[in-house]
Amino acid sequence: LERHDIDMKCLAAFVNKLEWEYCYNPSRKNPYHSNIHAADVTQAVVHFMTRPKVRQFLDHLDVFSIVIGAAVHDYRHPGVTNNYLIATQSKLALRYNDMSILENFHIC
Repeated sequence: LERHDIDMKCLAAFVNKLEWEYCYNPSRKNPYHSNIHAADVTQAVVHFMTRPKVRQFLDHLDVFSIVIGAAVHDYRHPGVTNNYLIATQSKLALRYNDMSILENFHIC
């Protein structure tokens, strides 16, 4: 982390916020797209990156970026499909014009 001048306090605050606010509606927990799911995916990604055939193609910034990407990949996922969001005319569906709603939502 020192190599990329990342403040440990800032990173710890980011990870804590990510863990506590992972669900779309923290008061109504999502049984699958949860912080446990994020941790599971992150651990799996780290495992694959340690394989020599993969590791040889990654530099330190790649590894850091992939770990962060895995951790946030379903951040605030509402637990329903794009089709459901469209059918119910949800705010997310309207925001993204009914096109790749969850994919666009997760990028933001």
